[in-house]
Formats: sequence, C-alpha cells, structure tokens
Amino acid sequence: MWVTLRVAGAVRGSMGEIEASRPLYQQVIFFTRRAATRDARFAPLVDSDLPAITVEIALIGPIGLLHDRKRLP
Repeated sequence: MWVTLRVAGAVRGSMGEIEASRPLYQQVIFFTRRAATRDARFAPLVDSDLPAITVEIALIGPIGLLHDRKRLP
C-alpha cells in the first residue's frame, strides 16, 4: 500500500510499504501522516496546503514470481 500526496497536482509526499504490517485502514492513516510530515524530499505540509491536497492510495497485489515477461504492461 502506498500513499502519495499532491498539492495543486505536484507531489508533496509519498510513503508506503510493499507488504502490509497492519490492517488497511491503519496503513492509510499511518502512511498519510508520514507522507505529509516525513518525506525527506519535501518540507512538511502545513494547514494552508490542505484545500489543494489530493490523496492517492495505491494497493499492491500479492507478490509472486513472474514466469512470462511478455505479460508485463
């Protein structure tokens, strides 16, 4: 699960992990907070950013071996 925060369309934070370590709703809360405050590439978000923020959540499916490279998008 991965959370990406955008302000006015520009990425302002992104955090997540490949394998879940807690229930999904807790993952969303945890990584949204981290993306907003701990992504080292950006200054932490502030209250004035909130009206323009978009939250994107990407769910990652089961991990497995890829047997046929032709099936890649």
